[in-house]
Amino acid sequence: MVMRRAVWLAVVMAAASAQAQVPPKPEVVFWQWFARNEVKFAAAAQKNPVAPMNAISDQLEKVVLHGLVAELTIDPTPGGKNTVVISADGDPKLFPTVKAVVAAAPPLERWKVVAFRQRRSPDERLELAGKAYTLGDFAFRELSRDHRKLNLEVLVRGLKEKGDPSFMQVVLVLLDGIVGEYDMETKVGTIELAPLPDQPGQGNRPLKELATVVDSL
Repeated sequence: MVMRRAVWLAVVMAAASAQAQVPPKPEVVFWQWFARNEVKFAAAAQKNPVAPMNAISDQLEKVVLHGLVAELTIDPTPGGKNTVVISADGDPKLFPTVKAVVAAAPPLERWKVVAFRQRRSPDERLELAGKAYTLGDFAFRELSRDHRKLNLEVLVRGLKEKGDPSFMQVVLVLLDGIVGEYDMETKVGTIELAPLPDQPGQGNRPLKELATVVDSL
């Protein structure tokens, strides 16, 4: 009996030792670091969110996975909770990792954690290629639908040449804000650019209506 008990105790101790040696998951390590610094980040973000946002993004890439980014939304009200958005920066291959990181987030005193860039009201004025635009300077036309994805032509006032690549990056950021990062990558397919005609063409719709079309898919 003593021998069996000793063997059982040795097995239990070995199992506990092996369990203790398993390193925590990268997303857990990241949030442990964030929790230690969350109050400092909140204070710094009230003055200028760029520095803490860059620090959080750098740590996210370093500890979890290259390509992930953090974006901050600041609540100016006293005692309000800021928001840290964990984004795949438009790379659908990183979507599962984004979900895992957000699921691992602990309760935080000063921050809410959100997966993917959310829909937001587009700014009244936008800067594109050094020129100011409003949302009324954009429209879209549905070209086709493939595998529950919408293929679009985005029309831009002032665009000289169809498909001008200098406008594409800003248009992608604009679309992210209208339909949200997740729907942008899972429900929007190809995007073509074309000049916005002076007179509304057949099938052209205001860009602000794109979210309604995407939600109908």
